[in-house]
Amino acid sequence: MDAIDCALLNVADKNITLTAYQQYPIDHAIRAVLKSVNKDTAISTICRLDVSLGKIFAGAALSIIDESGVKKSEIVAIGSHGQTVFHHPEKPTACSLQIGDANSIAHYTGLTTVADFRCMDMAAGGEGAPLAPVIHDVLFRQNDSDTVVVNIGGMANFTYLPARNSKREISGFDTGPGNVLMDEWIKQNKQQDYDKDGAWAASGRVNEELLQQLLSCHYFSEAPPKSTGRDDFNLDWLEDQMAVFNRALPEQEVQATLLALTAVSIADAIRQHAASADKVIICGGGAHNLHLMQALHNNLEGYEVCSSDALGYNPDAIEAMCFAWLARCRLEEIPGNIISVTGASAPRLLGAVYQATAK
Repeated sequence: MDAIDCALLNVADKNITLTAYQQYPIDHAIRAVLKSVNKDTAISTICRLDVSLGKIFAGAALSIIDESGVKKSEIVAIGSHGQTVFHHPEKPTACSLQIGDANSIAHYTGLTTVADFRCMDMAAGGEGAPLAPVIHDVLFRQNDSDTVVVNIGGMANFTYLPARNSKREISGFDTGPGNVLMDEWIKQNKQQDYDKDGAWAASGRVNEELLQQLLSCHYFSEAPPKSTGRDDFNLDWLEDQMAVFNRALPEQEVQATLLALTAVSIADAIRQHAASADKVIICGGGAHNLHLMQALHNNLEGYEVCSSDALGYNPDAIEAMCFAWLARCRLEEIPGNIISVTGASAPRLLGAVYQATAK
């Protein structure tokens, strides 16, 4: 929620060039309302936010086009994931809601917009997430070695990419919290939006007893396919855990333990479900957290761990690239879900198409 990630892609078959990437900050007032949204928020508030974000997303899209020097007439489509405000993958009432009105994006940009990528997969019995494995496959899969890609945003997810010359399937799932708990804890205690380089966490020590309690959460032991979100892992959840723990800890010790929770839950998932991989590639905002990266190195001994930046891909841009790619897939009527990841019953076209003007 810190900024809008915009990626401008040039695509020819499966050859992808990142023409431009930019982050556009979201107004603090809008962010405050977004972060307050929960299952009890009034529908009128959600509706107003939906339209407001659609206009903001449209402005961001027009800005990156203008700044890139690419002619607007050359843009085929915009792919917009939107801001998730509710994700409930449990059957039989599985549903997910992302806001950022695609009608507004199409209207204000004059460009075809593809949005609402998760719900068709969920209608087909899938989790609707993670969807990032589809771009991980295109960018990072190797012919003769197994690779893991980890995206660390608010939540963390991993993708196991078996060698192309093998007969094994791609797999992956949300491993649990990525940056969300660390961000919320430092915001509450130090009024900072995030822990730069993990420096505050590095100033504390991991409390192993609290860590094991956090890891005992049922989500971590559930079998995939599975997905999660801020509805499950948030400050209320952490405060409930701290109440059970029932012992005061220095604030930085809690932060250190939350960072360890992210690192250990990711590492456990990789060791259990991708033991044959040689390399682990980290993307998303978590790739910039130096202390978290070191913790991943420590917990993944025997694996080569690196940021996607080392391979020439901006770690911040990967997820935005994913939804540009998925928009392209939708317009060319190529299924966008990987059913071995989401658990859907069949491959499906993902996303609804919003035309700016009549054809």
